[in-house]
Amino acid sequence: MEYGFKGERLSLRKAIEFIASVVYPNDDKTDARKRVRERIRYWENKRQVVSGRNVKADDFFRWAADQWPELLEVNGLPRSAKTEWVVGSVDAVMSIESVVIPVSVPGSRKDLVDAYVASETERQLLDSEVKKLKAKLEKCEKKLRELIQRNEEIRLKKSEAGKKGKGIKRLSSN
Repeated sequence: MEYGFKGERLSLRKAIEFIASVVYPNDDKTDARKRVRERIRYWENKRQVVSGRNVKADDFFRWAADQWPELLEVNGLPRSAKTEWVVGSVDAVMSIESVVIPVSVPGSRKDLVDAYVASETERQLLDSEVKKLKAKLEKCEKKLRELIQRNEEIRLKKSEAGKKGKGIKRLSSN
């Protein structure tokens, strides 16, 4: 089968129809589209893929080929390099940035040991930073709980005062 779409972006509806026709060629078209759509929604909810109305074809089909290996047999199917999905939200509009992380393996033992020491040092620094950030987060969460509790106490106090007639006096509009 041939990939027949042009352009960098593709509507999600067309992508679903295309995947359904490749993966479930003998099934009812409606059922096949539903199965594909449900799997995409499932992975959207797990934050493994972000779609929207239009998708970047090469990134989307990289993810889709991992889900449905049958897509690998399609001639001309655009697929990017293995990507890590970074999901962001700007005013309720989902965006995708794909990040390719190259890895090079040193040739000699000395270079390999040096690279290991450097990466281990970086890991330890990052672990330390994570611990600091977790401690800061715990302090913030504690402060938030205190503020919520204080707010609730004030709300209850004001409610009681209002029930006793000690609240804000309102002028009658007669």
